[in-house]
Amino acid sequence: MNQINLNRLRRLLLLFCSVLLGTSMITGCTTPEDTSQEDQVLDLSVTTSLEAGEQYFNSLLPYHTNETRGLLASRIGRVDGNHLELGMLDIAQQTFDREKVYFQEGNMLKREQVVRWLERNSAENPEGLNPAKNPKVEKQEPLFLLHLLEHDYVQRDGTLAGMVIGLSIAPPAKVKDAQERAHLLQQQLEKGKGIAQEVTLRIRNQGIDVPIIIALYYTQPAQSFLPGNFVAVGKVKAKEEKISEWEDLGEEYLIFPSGELATKYEDLQDQFNTISDNAQDFFPNYVSLVGTGRFVNKQLVELTVEANASFESKTEVIQLTQYLGEQLKDTLPKSVHINLYVSSVNKPQALYVRPIEGKDYMHIYRN
Repeated sequence: MNQINLNRLRRLLLLFCSVLLGTSMITGCTTPEDTSQEDQVLDLSVTTSLEAGEQYFNSLLPYHTNETRGLLASRIGRVDGNHLELGMLDIAQQTFDREKVYFQEGNMLKREQVVRWLERNSAENPEGLNPAKNPKVEKQEPLFLLHLLEHDYVQRDGTLAGMVIGLSIAPPAKVKDAQERAHLLQQQLEKGKGIAQEVTLRIRNQGIDVPIIIALYYTQPAQSFLPGNFVAVGKVKAKEEKISEWEDLGEEYLIFPSGELATKYEDLQDQFNTISDNAQDFFPNYVSLVGTGRFVNKQLVELTVEANASFESKTEVIQLTQYLGEQLKDTLPKSVHINLYVSSVNKPQALYVRPIEGKDYMHIYRN
């Protein structure tokens, strides 16, 4: 297994096995093809699809940690934090050219500054972007802006070329009535866009005039097995102060199998159950199969499957991984990125990946 594939494996394990924080998701510090500054034109298009790719920006040495390092894990769940970071990297790839700019952890907004923004607005902290306390009521309005994450993109000489800002916002309260829920979602979205505009103005007031991409992200409760979802992405052109364009993102996560999946996508539920049944027939021990599907605009774009079984040998691990990999590959179209994690008693045994682009690959842990 070459070094590139090993790096890919590590990145995948970070997201779905929660081994480390997602801040180490960059592929390395190698240098892309050198281009003149005149050629380094940034494509500011924003698309409504977040691809599940395995290509990442290179970074420059020396490596600098994010100014808000540690805040992400303390304010939103680990699953949400990982998905937020990886999603911001995907958004950046559809905005900035990987051959012309490099990734750098956020360093333009200082930690103390971000902390003030995340607090409630008050006389002592007029910079707070969360609702002020109302002394006349006992139950206060909940916090809306939960976290702000900055990713920077720089040229080879270290000059800032662009920024991606991720705003984690609280989702609306769950209600049964579909119309009421849609109304609440729209209210929350407009409120999030208002905060995004204010953040843009504050960044511009610091003399930063590069293009900015702002992503709004709905979080999930910390105990949730599913991550939140990106709901909208806005772009700010260089030297401009207003967000000139917003694109809504129809992103959703569902458990495989589940009642909600059966209601929305019955064929996918049936296909997954067939694979699970086939695995029981193939392997002598019980095989537990649970999946997490990522949908964009009601299309499945990524499926992560966790297979758990008891093994007597490494050859059994190899045979089951190969079998499940083939089953998934033959069932799902090439437009679906597949991640398969095989484990036993919380110990990883094997990994199979079929990317949307490139060849599929398998890795067996030799521990």
